Amino acid sequence: MPNHTYARYWMEPDLTEHTEARAAFSPLPERGGVFNMVIARQHENDSMPDPEDKEGLNDVGAKLPGRGAQVHFVYTVHAHFRLLERLLLKSAKARFFMDQDETLRAGCLSAFAWKVKIGRADAFYVRINKQLGIDTKRKMVVNSKMKSDAFRKAFNHPDWPDHRVRLYMIRAASPNIQKRKGFRDAWLMYPEYTINEPEKAVAYLTDRGDYGLDHLAALYSRATMHAIDRYFMQIRRLLMMLERPISRAGKATWSGYSPYNPTIIQKLLDIFRVHYNYCKTEERARKDAAGKLLPKRTPAMKLGLAKGVIRIEDVLYFIREKHSD
Repeated sequence: MPNHTYARYWMEPDLTEHTEARAAFSPLPERGGVFNMVIARQHENDSMPDPEDKEGLNDVGAKLPGRGAQVHFVYTVHAHFRLLERLLLKSAKARFFMDQDETLRAGCLSAFAWKVKIGRADAFYVRINKQLGIDTKRKMVVNSKMKSDAFRKAFNHPDWPDHRVRLYMIRAASPNIQKRKGFRDAWLMYPEYTINEPEKAVAYLTDRGDYGLDHLAALYSRATMHAIDRYFMQIRRLLMMLERPISRAGKATWSGYSPYNPTIIQKLLDIFRVHYNYCKTEERARKDAAGKLLPKRTPAMKLGLAKGVIRIEDVLYFIREKHSD
């Protein structure tokens, strides 16, 4: 990152340098399976001067915003993980499942290095093939169920539930996970296909060698991007300005729902984030060991940031109480 006063903001020289670098880069096509996607991303990282400082301005003719300023991605990522480190300071364990991105890895491990060293934090890459059609996904799910049934039959345990079969299949594959030549990480091809994540590869980034096979299998089995994908889906469905645009032939036309003013987007996301984290409870009910229903929680309650559900009225009409000395 250039050593200047406003290094965190995009400047014209940054955009020129970035455009020239992207023009000289020849990406590999991300087709033919999830591991080919992993290889393509590895190729991209190897071709970058600093893969931990990588931006995503890939559009031809990209330009700086006409109003306000745009912060470099690397600054946003590191600030985000440092905020998480403060919020999760009292948590016993922190597990991160993230996309295959070196900037995310650097931000996560730099902020949580002390927790990783003492075994209180782990990080994983999760790569999912999202280019498959619905018919292909359904066939893969059927084949996955047949594979699980064959596993039950081979071990003579027809009563095993799916999650137990998944654990044993991952456990059986764990000793064979090896780092390929030229790769920074060792990848596990996930043995189960689902309709939302039909083909998945997982890499354990913080392997200290202190977990047994059963513990490792349990961690790998939890590797998913479903929660964050669902969060983004809700944003696109509930905030009209952030819905995926509908491409139209011909010249671009003005749309009243398009986010022309970035400050409005920031305000909408702030409102949504507060409601999602403090007001919106989980959909599925939980039960204790005795079978008694437990109260539903918000994400803030799960992290210990709130003692109960916050009513939206209390947020909108909040009045700070004055205390006399």
